[in-house]
Order: sequence, then structure tokens, then C-alpha cells
Amino acid sequence: MAVRTAVIPVAGFGTRFLPATRAIPKVMIPVLDTPAIHFCVEEAANAGIRRIIFVVSRNQEAIARYFQPYPELEDALARRGDTELLDRMSSITRMADATYVMQDELRGLGHAVLMAREEVGNEPFAVLLPDDVIRGEGTTTGAMIELHRQRAANIMAVRHVPDSMVPKLGIVSASPIADRQLRVAGMVEKPALADAPSNLAIMGRYVLVPEVFEALEKVKTFL
Repeated sequence: MAVRTAVIPVAGFGTRFLPATRAIPKVMIPVLDTPAIHFCVEEAANAGIRRIIFVVSRNQEAIARYFQPYPELEDALARRGDTELLDRMSSITRMADATYVMQDELRGLGHAVLMAREEVGNEPFAVLLPDDVIRGEGTTTGAMIELHRQRAANIMAVRHVPDSMVPKLGIVSASPIADRQLRVAGMVEKPALADAPSNLAIMGRYVLVPEVFEALEKVKTFL
């Protein structure tokens, strides 16, 4: 089954970026001149995904505004004859169709994904975390969708990290099964370097089968 939907969890206080995030969501902080959330949606769109489900919390209206039409701005750019910037602004609203789901309690990533269950339905879906901005030829999400098509399995992206970063990240134990492909046996969150099973850190990209929701329903305590 095709992967047509992406869940993008954006709820949270953004405490690492206070005091800026008192006023704007963390994902709206720009990387150069473009918000991080833009790159995330753009990656999903370039991977063939047309439907985005944002999992949001209170006071994050700026995210919805960013992806909505802005006719006053577009009219002003048209009058100035700035067609290049006009096309760029207009393209933002055309990247994907957006739906918003409220996460009333901030209980971690698993809980955020579970909040999207009704909107996702019974089909595979991608999860993209805007904290990780990935640029390069092709898209990481697109490559993961293709691998999911081949293996009909849950897919996550990982990368090698230096020892200094291991205690700050989720780390997997895994064994090779093909070129640049591994089978994950387990994972641990922010282990001490001495206890870490590898230097393979989880990145914020997943392609998941819908059965994952059944597993999330059984979790008694989310972070």
C-alpha cells in the first residue's frame, strides 16, 4: 500500500530555545530565511506525500498560518512585479494538504503519534520530526518509503554519531542485512557510552505500519 500521509509532531514548549519560544513555536524558528517546519513538509512532499497531519498543542496557530494562503502578501508582490518571490510564497500553500490534531497533554513522541490514529486510518504512514533537517540529493523519506514497499516493515533512519553524542540520543542495536540496511534488535534512550549497544543514533524519520497504533495503545506510561 502506498504511503500517502505523514504525521509531523510539533507540540511542545521548545524549552531549549526559550525565551524565543514563548512567542513562536520552535519549528517556526528559521534556518537562514526558512522555518524548520518548511523543510520538513517539503521533504514529505518531494517523497510523494500529499497529506500532512500536524500534532499540535496550544498557542501554535503560527504553524497553520504559515501554510495557509496569504492573499494580501501575494497581491503586494504581484503589484511589485516580484514574480520569483510570489511563486515561492504561493508554492508554500501548494506543498501538501494539512490537518491539525490537538495533543492536550505533552506526553512524548509515542503519545503524539497515537493522537493521529483516527486521521491516519488503516494504512502505512511516515513520521517526520522537524528537529532533524536533512538536505541532499533525493529525500531520506522517499528512500525509506521505497524500502518499506520492498520489505513491508517498519523503517527508521539511523546514522553513525561520535562517542560524545551517544548519551544525548536514542541508540539502536542492529545487524546488517543489506547495503546500508540493518535489522534493529533493540533501542535505548540516551545511554551512558559504556552501556550503549552501538554508535547508531535514531534520526527523526520513520515509516510505520498501522499496527503500530495497537502497540501504542498498550503503553501504560508515556514519557
